[in-house]
Amino acid sequence: GNPWLKLLVIECIVLASPSTHAPSIMGFLGSLLKSVVATLALLVISLFSIGKVKPELLLLIPHIGFIVQHIFGGQHIPPFFDNELFLPGNFRTWVKDKDVIVATGVKSGTAWMCYCSHAIRTKGVDSELGYTDIMYSTPQMELKQFPGQTWAQRAEAYNTTRLDNGKLLKDYWDHPSYPFRVYKSHCTPDETVGGDPFSNVLPVKKYPNVKYIVSVRNGLEVGRSLHRYFNSFDPWVREMWGGFPPTSENVEDTVKDLLPGGNLQGFYFEYVKAWWPLRGEKNVLMMHYSDMVKDGRSLVLKLAKFLEVDLTEDETDKVVQMCSFAHMKENKHLFDYKQPLLPNHPPLMIPGYFANNEGQTGSASQAQMSKDMTEKWRKAEEEHFADADGTLLCWVRKGDVCLGNSGTSAENQDGGDVAAPSTERKAAGARPEL
Repeated sequence: GNPWLKLLVIECIVLASPSTHAPSIMGFLGSLLKSVVATLALLVISLFSIGKVKPELLLLIPHIGFIVQHIFGGQHIPPFFDNELFLPGNFRTWVKDKDVIVATGVKSGTAWMCYCSHAIRTKGVDSELGYTDIMYSTPQMELKQFPGQTWAQRAEAYNTTRLDNGKLLKDYWDHPSYPFRVYKSHCTPDETVGGDPFSNVLPVKKYPNVKYIVSVRNGLEVGRSLHRYFNSFDPWVREMWGGFPPTSENVEDTVKDLLPGGNLQGFYFEYVKAWWPLRGEKNVLMMHYSDMVKDGRSLVLKLAKFLEVDLTEDETDKVVQMCSFAHMKENKHLFDYKQPLLPNHPPLMIPGYFANNEGQTGSASQAQMSKDMTEKWRKAEEEHFADADGTLLCWVRKGDVCLGNSGTSAENQDGGDVAAPSTERKAAGARPEL
């Protein structure tokens, strides 16, 4: 019943007959090829036109819309990130001195540091509104909540939206009782050489009274956690954002994307290299995840000192309890990433996702990696994190033990496991990795 198929059959019969008409079939194929090329050219022109005028329409393409938007619209991956708010002229309209930007690495304790910073600023006694959700109390302002949303729209909404309970959204993240606001971000300093220009937007040195909490984690641990994280987004997110984030059954697919040259190389290699030169700045607290999980009380005291908050012994005890993973698991609903500007949508994450958070460090977290992938990662680290004395390479893998800050001399850089968890950590359970 297919006319094209009938035509091809007829041409083949004619071609096979004693009096071959090769020019006939060649002419047909030539015309067909010209039609295909013309159609593809028209499609490409149309995609570029849409990408220039209204790139968010490209996200309507199922499964690969975010890739098409990136290619033809020049949009960033992830597609729901926006850097307009960090550009000159915008930054100081929403960030004040003493504010804190939790600019931790992906899957390196982000929700943990947001929640702990909040616990410290309230000294363990919350306002009457409480910590409702990470996107309400410590929001990620760079996160678009629907395709095409501008920073101007988002800024107005965060300041004027009134919730179903009659309260202003602004009171949750900018409550008068807070000595500073806490924001989440995964961007990098604006003076970074190389890397992704879209992400290199944080004016760290220009505004030294704005504080940044930075954390780095063993890269293979990040890959394993990121794989599970991507697979835990609610399906509506992929429908809205053209298939992002992609899902995969194989952890190593995600790890490959994190390697230099991969689709997500900015999440790890570029992030580490961007922040390392600024680790000595007074407004930057740069920590390694393997050190953060060793002693909850020491971590809280370090954070409080950096945030310039004086805590009594009782207040410290309350904050340490709030920052424990056991407490955060009991209150897992606070980390579902509700969308305050999309009240009729479910949260970003599948409900209860946070309760399954493992936060492992060491060899247990790398068990799903093949020997080949582990070797590829080691070689990439050695190539991109090499410095004069090998400090960065060792620190990325093992943390402060390489700096001699723990009373232990730096170990050799063989890529072995990080230090074993302390007794306190074993009793409390693994720490959050969001």
